[in-house]
Amino acid sequence: MREKSWITLIFLLAPINFLMSLDRHAISIAMPIIRKDLGFNVAEASFILSCATWGYALLQPLSGCLAEKLGPRRVLFGAAFLWSLATLVSPLCLGFAPFLLARFGMGAAQAPDWASSMLVLRQHFSTTTRSRANAFLLGFIYLGSILSGPLTTWLMLTYSWKVAFAVFGSFGIAVSLYWLALYRDQPASVPLTACSSSPTPVPVSPRSHLLRKPRFWLIGFLYFCTICVQGFYASWFPTWLHEVHHVRLKDLGWVSSAPWAALYVSVLLAGMLADQLVSRGFNLRLVRTVPPMLGLVLSAVLLIIASRVQGTVLAVCLMTGCLGAIGFVQVSLWSSVQDISGAYTGFVTGCTAFWGSLSASLIPLAVGWIVTETGSWADVLFLPAAAACAGAAGFVWLQPDRPLLDIKEPGGAP
Repeated sequence: MREKSWITLIFLLAPINFLMSLDRHAISIAMPIIRKDLGFNVAEASFILSCATWGYALLQPLSGCLAEKLGPRRVLFGAAFLWSLATLVSPLCLGFAPFLLARFGMGAAQAPDWASSMLVLRQHFSTTTRSRANAFLLGFIYLGSILSGPLTTWLMLTYSWKVAFAVFGSFGIAVSLYWLALYRDQPASVPLTACSSSPTPVPVSPRSHLLRKPRFWLIGFLYFCTICVQGFYASWFPTWLHEVHHVRLKDLGWVSSAPWAALYVSVLLAGMLADQLVSRGFNLRLVRTVPPMLGLVLSAVLLIIASRVQGTVLAVCLMTGCLGAIGFVQVSLWSSVQDISGAYTGFVTGCTAFWGSLSASLIPLAVGWIVTETGSWADVLFLPAAAACAGAAGFVWLQPDRPLLDIKEPGGAP
C-alpha cells in the first residue's frame, strides 16, 4: 500500500502540480516582453499579474466541496484541461481586456487543483509520512517555478512569448488526459460530505460548525501572511531584479529561479525533518509550529536587509534565503490542515487556499500602487516583511494536535 501511494504521488499527482506551477509563473517571466509587445503600463500589468489569483480565490471554497463530492479524478482532470486551454489561447488575446479575461479563466480553472491534491494525499498517507508527502508535492510545484524561468526565457528569446504559452498549454492538455486515464479514486474518497449517502451518520451542515471555530480562520490568516511573501516572487520579483539591480533579460530566467530552487530544497528537508521528529515521539504541536515561526521571522529579517543592499549578488542571495525559509512554513501548514480537518480536508483546504489566493492577488496590486505613487522600488519589500512577522505570531495559537471538529470520519482514514 505504501509503495502504491508513492507511485500515485510521483507519477500521477506530481506532474499535474508541476504543470500548474509552470503555467502560473510563466507570466511573471514574460511580463517585461509582453508589456513592450502589447503596450501595457505598470498599472495594467499589475492587474494582469493578479487577475489569475482572483479567479483562483473566488472558486476555492466551492472547489473544495466539489472535490469531496465528485472525487479528485474527475475534478482534477477538468481543472487541468481547462487551465491548459486558457493558457493555450492567451497569445490570441492581444488587448488588455481579452488578456485579462484569459488569465482570470486560467486562475479559476486551477482552483480545484490543491483541494483535490490534499484529498489524494490524506487518503494515501498517515500522520507519520504526511509531511514527506506534502513536501514532495510542494517540491514539484516549486520545481515548476524553478524551470519556468529558464524555459520561458529560452522559448521567448528563441521563438516568442506566444510560442512559450502555446507549448505549455498543449503539454497541459496531454497531462490532464494522462491523469484521467490512469488514476482511480479511492473507495473512501467518495462520499466524504454530509449530503452524500454513507452508512456512518454525519451531523447536518458540519461546515457551519467549522465557520465558528477561531482556528479555522487562523489557518487562513497564516496562509495569507505566507503568500504575502511568496506572492511577491511569483509576480514582481523578476521585474524588481530588472528595474532595481539591472539584471539583463537573458539572465533574468535563471537568476529569478534561484529562490525557487532554495524553496524546493527547503520543503524536502522540512518534510523529512518533521516526519522524523513525529515518528520519534516529539510533540506534534511543537513540530508543526516552531519551524514555521522561525522561518517567517528569518524571511522578514532577510527582506528588510535586501531592501537596503546595493550589490546584485548579495541581494539575490538574501532573497533566495528568504524564500527558502518559507519552505518550512508551507510543509507545516498543509500537514496541519490535513491533521485537523478530518473528512472535510477538501473544504478546509479550499477555504485556506482562498485566503492565500486573495493575498497573491493583492500583493501585485499593492506593489504596483507603491511604485506608481512613489516612483521608487525602495520600500516595496517592507510589505511582505510585515506580513511575515504577523504570521510568525499567529502560529502560537494553531494547536495542530487538536481536530477542528470531533466528528468521526465516514469511511475511515489512513
